[in-house]
Amino acid sequence: MFRRLMPGLLVFLVGCTEGQKPEPLPRVAPKTENKDPKTLEADKIKAARARIETLTLALAAYRVNHEAFPPNLETLTQPQPNGKEALLEPAALVDPWGRPYQYDANGPKNKGKQPDVWTVTPTGQTIGNWKETD
Repeated sequence: MFRRLMPGLLVFLVGCTEGQKPEPLPRVAPKTENKDPKTLEADKIKAARARIETLTLALAAYRVNHEAFPPNLETLTQPQPNGKEALLEPAALVDPWGRPYQYDANGPKNKGKQPDVWTVTPTGQTIGNWKETD
């Protein structure tokens, strides 16, 4: 599924028309009112996975424009050298628990094909952009 969505999302992130600004991403964090703790935690995990996918796509867009992945995630929040706006807002780098997403540009979990992006939940569960192996 990821491979089918990637071209369209890259166009969205990179922007194919000069001067045209993409619409801001919708709020990912779920509403917390009237939810039991287990449901709330499950919603935060879903939000973290969605945001990691967004970060991974932004990294791919950066690579298309710069022929390399950025040295850190914060680079994605800076205006681009070609004059285009930043790929992401700074808030996109914070997980649903209020901590920054982790980043390894070498991508050891992805076998060097793309950077690793992950977070760890308060219960110790790691959520990342790599395929889990048995």
